[in-house]
This record gives sequence, structure tokens and C-alpha cells, in this order.
Amino acid sequence: VPDGTNINYGVVPKAFCPKPPAAHSAFERLRRDITCDAALLAITYRTLHMHCHNTSRKKDVVDLRGAMAYDGDDRSETALARAVHILTLGAYAWQTARADDKDWRQSGGGSIGSVFFDRGDEDPAPTAKEWVSAALLVNPKSQQACEWYDGEESTLQLLRRLAVDGGYAGCFIAQDRAVRAGAAWLCDFAAEHNLEARKLVHVKPSHKAIADGEEQQETEIQKRKRIAREKAMERMKAQAAKFANMMETELGDKDDNDTSSGKEEMKNEPSTPLRSVRRQGSFGSTKSSASSVGSTSDSDRAGTPLTSLETG
Repeated sequence: VPDGTNINYGVVPKAFCPKPPAAHSAFERLRRDITCDAALLAITYRTLHMHCHNTSRKKDVVDLRGAMAYDGDDRSETALARAVHILTLGAYAWQTARADDKDWRQSGGGSIGSVFFDRGDEDPAPTAKEWVSAALLVNPKSQQACEWYDGEESTLQLLRRLAVDGGYAGCFIAQDRAVRAGAAWLCDFAAEHNLEARKLVHVKPSHKAIADGEEQQETEIQKRKRIAREKAMERMKAQAAKFANMMETELGDKDDNDTSSGKEEMKNEPSTPLRSVRRQGSFGSTKSSASSVGSTSDSDRAGTPLTSLETG
């Protein structure tokens, strides 16, 4: 079983789960039947793909079956861990398979729905090499029976991305190092049993490769901190935008209420200038009347002696 450090990953490869203990032959057969079932492997690939695929391609998912898994926020590290767990159990189940086993179907893997169901009796029995090809290297287009997956990365390529980067920035980043270490272990398992897988997993180190594991670990920690800071900034921006929208709505409602109340007050209040004019007019009329009366009285008082003299 592969174990130990590897320059291709940022984590130490380690199986996600321990090897199951020996069991009755019937249960041993179930382990192979389940882990080479075409439907289960397709679901496992879809789980890895929705978490780790390259989102920069901007492919339209409208016509894709289960498109809501890509559009919504349904990604879960638990689901991602279950995919790694199932593939690890498959590696354990097929690790001891022999090509010269004539009764291999009795040991599991040849039932209806299996990726090896159409394998002829004259062909060698499937081994870990064939399981890696059928489960990890198969073309996603044929595995999913869907044209949308044409050109998409295989299960092994997604596992390597999960091991090295934790996923794909902007899609999903796994925080559990056990999941990443388990993906790295599967990559090493595939490289050990399959030459084609080895070419995809083992990348030649550049001349500027990191000298020791401590510096590589420090680089990984810095990357995780950067991703955490970016997520925190996104949450803060979202909260600030939400608060701004809430305040804008409240201020808008308040302005509408103030405007409507002001209009009602203007309708209910009488016209002040008109009252002032009416009072001014009344005061002037009264004063004029008083003056007239005063003038008449004076004339009467002044004219009385004149009349008396004329009469006398």
C-alpha cells in the first residue's frame, strides 16, 4: 500500500479509511460488486466534479441532468469525503485481484451493472489495473452517457486537484486535510498499478522545486490563509451590501411618510395670508366709519350756533 511523502502533493498521502478486516466470501464479493458498479462510480464522479471542476470554462449547465447541484450552494465536504471513502474501499477490494483467476466472477465484479459485465470468459480476470482504468481513467462522456461531459477531466485528474489544491478556487476548497490526504493516497495507488495513471499523477519537478517539506508546508498554510481571508472579505461585502439596502429601504419609507404627512397638514391648515387681509380690511372700515361719525358730530356741533343766530 503506498504511503509516505510525495513531491506531487501538498499533503502526506494517507488512506482515508483503514482496510476492512477479512470477512466471509459472500461479503468479500459484495465489496467488489459495489465498488465496480457503473451507477455508483458515475455518482462518485459527479460528486467529485461538482466540487473540483474547472469553473473558468463557463459551460452552460441548463441542459445538464442535475444542473441544480452546480447552480446552487449544495456543495458539502461530507459528500466529497464519502466519494473518497467509496473509492478507497474499491482500491482495497481490487488490490488483491489476480489476472489468472478463472472464477473471478464468483469473487465479485461480474454482475449486471458492473463495468466488467461484458468482459469475456476467455479474457484475463480484471485486476487493480483494470479497476483503475474503469473507475478512475474512464472518459466522463462515455461514463455519464452525456455530451456535456465531453472534454471534462477524469476522476483521477479531479482527485489529484483535490490532493494538491483542495479543489478549485471559486468552486469549492476542502478544509479537511484527511480528505486531501485520502485523494493523494488514491492517486499513488492508481500510479502504482496503472502506467497511464502514473503519467497523470507523477509530474516532473521543476528546477525551482521546494527544497524541503517545511517550506512546502508553509506555502500550503499561506494558501489556506489567503483563501480564508478572501472568503471573509466576501462575507463582509455581502453583509455591508445587505445593510446598505436595508437602510436605503427604511430611509425611502420615512421620506414617503414625511411627504404624505406634510401634504395633509397643508390641506388642513387655513390660509394665513387671507385671514390677515380680512382682519386688515375690517379694521380699516371700522376706522373709516368712526372718522365719518366723528366728522358729522363736529359739523353738527359747529353748525348749531349758526342756525340759532340766523333764527334770532
